[in-house]
Amino acid sequence: MIRQSIAIIIIFICLSVCSDASINYKVSFPNPASHYISMELEVLDITGDSIDLKMPVWIPGSYMVREFAKNVEGFVPENANKQKLPFRKVDKNTWRIYNGGEKSVVVKYDVYAFELSVRTSFVDMSHAYINGTSVFMYTEAFKSAPSTVTFIPHKNWKLISTGIPASDSSAWIRNAPDYDQLADCPIVIGNQDIISFDYKGIPHHIVMIGNGNYNRDTVRNDFYKIVDVCTQIFGVNPNKDYHFFIHHTNSGGGGLEHMNSSSMITSRNVYANPTAYKGFLSLIAHEYFHLWNVKRIRPLELGPFNYNEEVYTNQLWFFEGFTSFYDDYIVYKSGFYSRKEYLDIVFGNVKTLLNTPGDTIQSLTESSFDAWIKYYRRNENSNNATVSYYTKGGLIAMLLQIDFLAHTNGQKSLDDLMHYLYHEHYLKLNRGLTDEELVAAIETVAGKSYKDFMSQYVTGVQPIPYASFLEKSRNFIC
Repeated sequence: MIRQSIAIIIIFICLSVCSDASINYKVSFPNPASHYISMELEVLDITGDSIDLKMPVWIPGSYMVREFAKNVEGFVPENANKQKLPFRKVDKNTWRIYNGGEKSVVVKYDVYAFELSVRTSFVDMSHAYINGTSVFMYTEAFKSAPSTVTFIPHKNWKLISTGIPASDSSAWIRNAPDYDQLADCPIVIGNQDIISFDYKGIPHHIVMIGNGNYNRDTVRNDFYKIVDVCTQIFGVNPNKDYHFFIHHTNSGGGGLEHMNSSSMITSRNVYANPTAYKGFLSLIAHEYFHLWNVKRIRPLELGPFNYNEEVYTNQLWFFEGFTSFYDDYIVYKSGFYSRKEYLDIVFGNVKTLLNTPGDTIQSLTESSFDAWIKYYRRNENSNNATVSYYTKGGLIAMLLQIDFLAHTNGQKSLDDLMHYLYHEHYLKLNRGLTDEELVAAIETVAGKSYKDFMSQYVTGVQPIPYASFLEKSRNFIC
């Protein structure tokens, strides 16, 4: 109670002191071939004799400390008269500027950006791809302050794509209401191919980066189907607009969700291989489904975000695992997979888990909590000691789908649970779920207790009795 009171006082002080504060950023690319982003940050209406600027250590959605500060160079703070201000680095990702009562500070720094992944930033002569947590510094006291970002593109780059709202004056000037939105909206600047479609009044933009063997009309139509099936589950689409960012490479893959966009990497040749393309559509469905499940329905711990250190939750088995169940299921419901193809994928996941000895060692809640040190840091013994909250979480979702249908004679399914969580928790309470609330929601929708189920297969490590669940599914088509 004392800690809570202190926290409320601190928040009140910050809001009082910083209510008129704002941060302006200027982002330029004077020499893209060097892979550097030149940053200029202006903090206005400072109260006090010093201010701490921080670079995040992780990016939400990818639970590993990535030490983005390692790419910062040439840190120079100045006052309004362009006089250099003293500073010192107080820890690995914090720079303390001694402004001596100055109300505004301008900081210049460079960021080396040459790691092409959905979690990092990348710059070369073809384009710039920016993830906010690897580029934009912040200050704790000003995280709720609005910011204006002015982009100065290289002369050969003509387009900018991002979910950060544009100003009335220019597409190159963007306004974010707070740091969370600034950090959560990827930015692509270059000459990307943009394929757009309208979904019930909501513009969707497929941002194609690099050459790929795609057909624009096919991609547009297929993505529309994925969006439609996802939206039907929840009954409402929360977007004002949405961006799919897709990098085409010779190899590699992956995806990351955001509040009004998603980033994917895929092979430039994926569109010509029917099996690989359906797998790619599952990735699209996975990241789009995250719009609801983790970006809005979320664990209590995941927001507002602490960018300075690890944030632990027991619930990744649900938020990533259930999304993993839904990605292939959505592609199936959209008509891309036959029933046999879909069931082959399900049984493939069962086979994977049966060949994971770590399933009897690490529970799903432990796997979720330890993602920071185990899931993203695998070694030669990982399969023996750990279990994937994606794979096993997806199978738990499948078992609950079967059990919901069997218990309610086909009247309730996981769709009802997702709809309930979105409308009864996110929309009404506007906060994350505790572990207990998540289980309570499952029981409320199903109309039965899952105490034993949870203790055996989620918090415990008992082998899953697939045969008994499959027997229940005889009368129901997945």
